[in-house]
Amino acid sequence: MKTVLVGINSSFVHTCLSIRELYSYARSKGLECSFCEHTVNNESVKTTDSLYTEDADIYAFSVYIFNVAYVKRVASDLKKAKPDCFIVFGGPEVSHSREKFLKENPYVDLILSGEGEEAFCDLLRNFRADRPSVKNKEVFYQNKLKNFSYIYNGNYITFGDREPICDLSVLPFPYEPLEELRDRILYYESSRGCPFRCSYCLSAGDMPLRYAPLDKVFADLKIFLDAKARQVKFIDRTFNSDRRRALEIWKFLAENDNGVTNFHFEIAAWLLNDEAIEFLRTVRKDLFRFEIGIQSTNPETMKAICRPVPFSEIKKAVAALDGKNIALHTDLIAGLPHETIETFEDSFNDVYSLEGEDLQLGFLKILDGSPMSNERFGAVFSSEPPYEVISTPTMSYSDLAFLRKIAALIEIYHNSGICSFVLTDSLNTLFGLTPYRFWAKFATFSSEKGFFDKPRAVADTFSNLYYYICTLCGEGIAQSLCAYDLYRHGRVGSFPSWLTSLPDKEALYDLLKDEDRIKHILPEECHEMFFSENIKYWYKNSVLFAVKDLSEPNNKEVLYWSLYNKIRLQIKIDK
Repeated sequence: MKTVLVGINSSFVHTCLSIRELYSYARSKGLECSFCEHTVNNESVKTTDSLYTEDADIYAFSVYIFNVAYVKRVASDLKKAKPDCFIVFGGPEVSHSREKFLKENPYVDLILSGEGEEAFCDLLRNFRADRPSVKNKEVFYQNKLKNFSYIYNGNYITFGDREPICDLSVLPFPYEPLEELRDRILYYESSRGCPFRCSYCLSAGDMPLRYAPLDKVFADLKIFLDAKARQVKFIDRTFNSDRRRALEIWKFLAENDNGVTNFHFEIAAWLLNDEAIEFLRTVRKDLFRFEIGIQSTNPETMKAICRPVPFSEIKKAVAALDGKNIALHTDLIAGLPHETIETFEDSFNDVYSLEGEDLQLGFLKILDGSPMSNERFGAVFSSEPPYEVISTPTMSYSDLAFLRKIAALIEIYHNSGICSFVLTDSLNTLFGLTPYRFWAKFATFSSEKGFFDKPRAVADTFSNLYYYICTLCGEGIAQSLCAYDLYRHGRVGSFPSWLTSLPDKEALYDLLKDEDRIKHILPEECHEMFFSENIKYWYKNSVLFAVKDLSEPNNKEVLYWSLYNKIRLQIKIDK
């Protein structure tokens, strides 16, 4: 009998942890199976062809909100091409309204819900390839196997869920071998369950909170570190729910830092105590990346979604971290209960003030199985994945459509980092606008210019920002601001027509050869960074990008960008 676990990722760089965990656990019990991965970017027929070639008896798919439509198409076609195969679905997208899903998708033979390790082993032990599909289902029915749901003789059959695994030390390390995966994003869990009950989240009804023993966690992490994996993302729902344990793991990673691997954690900022903050301020830059799900700062909204945490506590913790060595990713959700466009503006300004490297402006999704899926609070949602909000009693479709334009601009200009100079300190000090007002005006301007409706080159992206800033402060300042980021980007192709004063390359090259002069220009703390062999030549040019002609040796203004302080300075070259 041949069983293949199938993971469908959003892109090649991602890996599917769930199928690897089932695979490694089954193998530890002496049971045979294999796994394969594809992406939603592949033509579905090519994925179906590949799976058909596997010639398996059982195909077990891991199903999520982002891949469910793709998986259904592949599995349906595979069943038609290979009618005798057994199709199993598992994962959060199919674990709740199982009877409805099975009746609407008759090509699916079984749904595996809840924690899958033991149930998947039951499947392998009880399934026989020489029995017809209906006979195998009869065995499942007779043995009353838990965590499985299916249609048998026209009836919906399920026997509930088994108890979750309490001792997480029994779970093998899921990435063996690791060598071929070191440049991809690797996911890891050191705990299961969540102590919080946010009403929009599937984890609100999840299993009890359990932690893997630290000796197992340390041993697993050492494998990642020894292999020099590029990035490891912890999928613990709230990594620092146990403050002492989180600090122990952070200390272990810092003590064993290989200078290459970075680790991503979803944390509750308000749980960071003084001891943790003091330590985190000492770790290598970019060793850790923190995702902080703030979602809203409106007290009425926070109470409604069961997250009554004052924003002041989050802001205090983030300010104490200082943001210099740990990248912060902050989350906002539009369309939450009681949130109006006016209160959302306040939430946006609050979260933007944290100066996170990324700001993820998402939109409420009603997930089947979450507490909110039963309440709905009078909101209207799409009936198709990802089940996104269409309107609420306090926010119209027009409001949400406008916020989607702001979200798109945030991704293009802010989160990408291509305009980090313009956007660092200019919004209020130079333009006199709050963050929300700056982006709202930008969304209106971009929409009127048709920016969202056509493909665009890098130069077009910068030009859209330039012409918008011209409306705020005039061409001269707009060019000085945008030219720096444009030149720093380094991969523009042809420069846009509005860039009338191109950098004096000869003067820059001469300046780059004059180490003493550069040391005089730049602050001392930046010397090591600037003269490092790892700094790209185009970046050195951009650090010394001239606002005015550099052909004269004395008293000329230079725009300087500090990687460390993220501040804008106009300084004099005075040799």
